[in-house]
Amino acid sequence: MLDLDDHKWEQKFQERMRQEIPWVQWTLKLAKNITPDFLPWSWTQYQQRAFGRFLCKQCNQSWTSAQINVLCHINLDHQKSQGRVLLRSFGQKCLKCSSSRFENPEFSKKGITRILKNLAQYILHVYYGHDFEEVLVIWEMPLDGAPTRGNVVGFYLSGPATPKTKSSRSLCSSEMSPSSSSRLGDLLIPKLRRPLIPADKLIFICIVMFALIMSLYYGKSY
Repeated sequence: MLDLDDHKWEQKFQERMRQEIPWVQWTLKLAKNITPDFLPWSWTQYQQRAFGRFLCKQCNQSWTSAQINVLCHINLDHQKSQGRVLLRSFGQKCLKCSSSRFENPEFSKKGITRILKNLAQYILHVYYGHDFEEVLVIWEMPLDGAPTRGNVVGFYLSGPATPKTKSSRSLCSSEMSPSSSSRLGDLLIPKLRRPLIPADKLIFICIVMFALIMSLYYGKSY
């Protein structure tokens, strides 16, 4: 796992953007003071969830989470051919320590690459009209029992996604707290998404037909 470092993030981000649009200079800075849905005019917002690791500095308890909120504020100056990104990853609290503070996440090299790939894809979609396909976070149940802080594993699945803008619903409004619905992202497991199988489609068709028949029946009754 790697600590957050401005130089590492910006270097990887610039390398990716130069491959796609070398005529525009893009910069990325890590920012601790940006919040969802509060951004200057002409800026846009992108949010995603990421997988990473936390370490409590009070009790040395560590845990992993695939519910880490990553917020980006983005601006492009077309006249100067310069783009800016402010990126913030939100912390989580240790459930073991009653007076714990928010700890910053650590990401692996692959995790950072996936975050920046999603960010680059979003920028290319919003400003340059490219297709947008986000690498989503999916949960995988560990083989050795129920999920805990130490054995929850996250993996990523590539698929189409709807880009989020400043008017979209925020993933988070502040640092995540122990009372949040995700319980710090490591105690509740979201349902896995899977493609529809023929049986699902048949059930769906039956439900629709039943609803149509009932509406016709009650329509005639009145």
